Amino acid sequence: MRTLALCCVSVALVMAADAPLDTLRQSHPRLVALDNDIIRVRKLIQADSTAAELHGKLRQEAERLLVAPPVEYVKIGPRLLAESRRCLDRVYTLALLYRLDPDRRYLERVKKELFAAAAFPDWNP
Repeated sequence: MRTLALCCVSVALVMAADAPLDTLRQSHPRLVALDNDIIRVRKLIQADSTAAELHGKLRQEAERLLVAPPVEYVKIGPRLLAESRRCLDRVYTLALLYRLDPDRRYLERVKKELFAAAAFPDWNP
C-alpha cells in the first residue's frame, strides 16, 4: 500500500512539473498540514503508543526551545546558513506543536524567532 501511494505521488509530481501552479490548493497552498491532517494526527497520538511517544519528544524539544535564546546574526565564514536552518527548524517544531496543542507559548515563541531573523541587518546577500 505504501509503495502504491509513493508511486501515485511520484506520478503526480512528474505530471505537475509542466504546470506546478496547477497543483496548488486554491484555499491555502502555503499550509504544510491542513486542519484534517491535524485532526488525524491528534487521533493517532491518542491511539498509537509510538505516535504518543513522538509527540512527547516534540513537546520536550518545544519546552527546550522556549527557554533558548532566539536565533542570532552569526556568520560562519561568509554564511548565515546555520542560523537560517536553526530558525526554520524551530519554527516548524513550535508551529506544529501549536497546531497540535494550542498552547500560546509556542505561538509567541514562533513570533520571537521570526522577528529575530527579520531584524538581521542582512540575509547574507
